[in-house]
Amino acid sequence: MAELEVTAHWLAVVNYALATLVAGLAVFLAPQSKIQNPKSKILSLALGLLSLGALAHAAALGLRWLGTGHAPYLGRYEAFSSHALVVVLLYLVLQWRVHALRPGSVVVAPVAFLLLGLALLSPAAPTYPSPALRSPWLTIHVSVAKLALAAAVASGTASLLSLVRSRPSTVDSRQSSVPTLDFRLSTVDCRLWTLELLSHRLLAYTFFLMSVVLLSGSLWASAAWGAFWSWDPVETWSLAFWAGCAFVLHLHLGAGWSGPRWARSVVVLTILGAVTFVGYGHFGVSLHAAYIAP
Repeated sequence: MAELEVTAHWLAVVNYALATLVAGLAVFLAPQSKIQNPKSKILSLALGLLSLGALAHAAALGLRWLGTGHAPYLGRYEAFSSHALVVVLLYLVLQWRVHALRPGSVVVAPVAFLLLGLALLSPAAPTYPSPALRSPWLTIHVSVAKLALAAAVASGTASLLSLVRSRPSTVDSRQSSVPTLDFRLSTVDCRLWTLELLSHRLLAYTFFLMSVVLLSGSLWASAAWGAFWSWDPVETWSLAFWAGCAFVLHLHLGAGWSGPRWARSVVVLTILGAVTFVGYGHFGVSLHAAYIAP
């Protein structure tokens, strides 16, 4: 089973690498008209490779789960790999709903490739949870954190695409320039969405998910460490990221920030999220790192 897991992981790496190459060719070399066409063959090829990579990736983590008996979240190998898969899966769902996000494969594919590369460069020996890690609050904390990272990456991708668009999006002039918060994604006509509106909604989801991450993490910390909050570096960076989401959303809704100024702020916030989840979460000196096997 271990050999199948490694093979599936490497198949995912190859597909993510090819998706990165094809998406890069599509965005930087293909005519703009072909990129904006929802049925663009070159973008469809990149998305197909990304989907094949996600399929192999899911199989690899499924085999890992069966082999270890627990969800793949312990150690850098499992954590980075599952980070990458959640980022890709959320993006694939979003681009299926919002075709304007399809060129975002040029961002998501290399992100997945790098995360999975970090995973495969880390020790892959199975790690088993200690009693402190067998908590439903930790399960919620870790699962929602991965979703928050994926939502932040998707929001940053949409903002980055809005910065490089060659022409303004076609939106009904009667639509308000400041979108309202509506968490029912399925009720929205995606054809009328702009990249800015998508970025705003994804950032709102990120803020909500980070609220759950902080709450569930503090409840778990109380049981594991004896305190709800200890100003651990990861806790501090997570709080800063949560506050940053709230501040940028306020600037959009209250101060009327839009266009390139809004997009740049979201991209910077996405980088802050990456530092929080990938940097300090795994390489920094913290209580969290002590619970993550090398």
